[in-house]
Amino acid sequence: MPVPILKQSHYLIATIQSALNDSDLLQLRDALVSKVGSLRSRGVIVDVTALDVLDSFASRTVRDLAYMIRLRGAETVIVGIQP
Repeated sequence: MPVPILKQSHYLIATIQSALNDSDLLQLRDALVSKVGSLRSRGVIVDVTALDVLDSFASRTVRDLAYMIRLRGAETVIVGIQP
């Protein structure tokens, strides 16, 4: 299930609405990094509120996503992580 990526001014918002498998997470990462470059976004907000559990692969993928976006010149904010 693809994650919708919304453009709001110079920012992108990706809201994960259901549990994602590993390939969906990789597609999200690639899509966001690509859009940051093509749209010259200043920042990205990734909402993970709907995820019950962030396993090690999902955590690593979100971390890599933030690093890759930072290399493209934008900031990343991850919201919705609960203890």
